Amino acid sequence: MQDQVVVSRFLEAVARLPGTCLPGPASSREIDRVEAFAGVRLPAPHRALLLAVNGLTANWGYSRIFGVGDGAQDVGPWNAHETWKFTWPERLDDYLAIGQTGWGDQFAYRISDLRRGIESVYVLDGLVMQPSDAPLAGDFCSFLEDFAARAVNPDEKVHEARRQVGDLGPGELAVFSPPPLLVGLERATQLTKMPARSAMTVGGDLKTQLLDPANQTREVAGFDTHLDERGRLRIRTRWVRQIRAVGDDDPELDESAI
Repeated sequence: MQDQVVVSRFLEAVARLPGTCLPGPASSREIDRVEAFAGVRLPAPHRALLLAVNGLTANWGYSRIFGVGDGAQDVGPWNAHETWKFTWPERLDDYLAIGQTGWGDQFAYRISDLRRGIESVYVLDGLVMQPSDAPLAGDFCSFLEDFAARAVNPDEKVHEARRQVGDLGPGELAVFSPPPLLVGLERATQLTKMPARSAMTVGGDLKTQLLDPANQTREVAGFDTHLDERGRLRIRTRWVRQIRAVGDDDPELDESAI
């Protein structure tokens, strides 16, 4: 009963806010399916939310809680290793993403924590997929409070992004081009929309390649995109070739890329 009260108050707080979309309820069967996939049981208030609304979006698509089953950004398939986690050098399979920001920051439980009765929610930074030092929230109810506060008072970053690329659909993310890992800047004028799955796979490729210690002294010539054997968008960094002349301590840079 208390879980339903918390969820009802949360929905009352966000339902009439501009930029909020609340779909119909999920079925118990679909929630059970996701729990079987993850090998854990979702916290009771999380289940209560899904039984009231099958996920939701706020801030015109820049804040999301995932749903389950058809018609939602499904917690199950989204967390499958082969969807996007496989491109990241971090071991992400212990994290169960339950929502995200429009820039790809993931709200996530640790599966190992859930198995021990710990229901903390972390934020994994969208650029590097590193978890926050401390949990965003100690439990799902606290997470809902934080989510509602963000929905009521959107960050200026949301307004800047909307002016540049508009609202985000449930399967879209806003990404920076060129990537901040390369230029060190995050400017709204550099934003573009990309399908969420593609944005996350490309993000993993970029971190793996740009932050590899073996590449720290190399210069980027450009990027090429391609589809892998499963039709997933991937990115490959082209590097300026370095050629060391005989007897020369300094490498010559050949502007042709490899």
